[in-house]
Amino acid sequence: MKTKLTIRSAMPEDAEVGAQLICMAMGEVAVFLFGFHNPDRAREVVEKLFANGNNRFSHQFADMAIVDGNAVGLLFSCSGEEVKQLSTPMVWQTMRIYNPLEFLLFLRNTVPLVGGKEAEADEYFISDLAVLPEFQKKGIGTLLLAHAEDKAKAERLKKCSLTVAIDNNNALKLYQRIGYQIVENIKFKQLSRHTNHRGSYRMVKILE
Repeated sequence: MKTKLTIRSAMPEDAEVGAQLICMAMGEVAVFLFGFHNPDRAREVVEKLFANGNNRFSHQFADMAIVDGNAVGLLFSCSGEEVKQLSTPMVWQTMRIYNPLEFLLFLRNTVPLVGGKEAEADEYFISDLAVLPEFQKKGIGTLLLAHAEDKAKAERLKKCSLTVAIDNNNALKLYQRIGYQIVENIKFKQLSRHTNHRGSYRMVKILE
């Protein structure tokens, strides 16, 4: 890469591009869960969650890849123990974002997913990783993953984990190339009924 890349902690002001990148990472799942098949509504809701604190999609747990002063990539990560504590506060925040009917739809969509294992308590969990299309294949994703490993080590955790859609071959190859191994196949009937999401692999990397 000829341009200079820096990584910094996300801020509430990054909400617009942050929501764009989160929705890119989650794809059709984000549109179903947060927008009820409306992509504009999904991005609007995620943008508000990003700007808020103490939820699964808060800027507090995000790092931004910056090129020439512009945010072009995003890493969402925290300890496996911490991620388990963020879902309930997010539900209360969505109650204030949605109208009553939307909130009931949100609960209908998300409750069947509660309890699905994403990370163990002794793992550092990479929740979302995304790079804008025009900046992909430049090594930014790899650098963000390395940044996550540094954060894991700073918290004295010896494993990083993530999930990736079964049919996301490019991401799967990247993760395998840098040392992640598939440990579990995760499927949710709720998602497969309403989207083209066929399931995810849970992957773990042992840190040296």
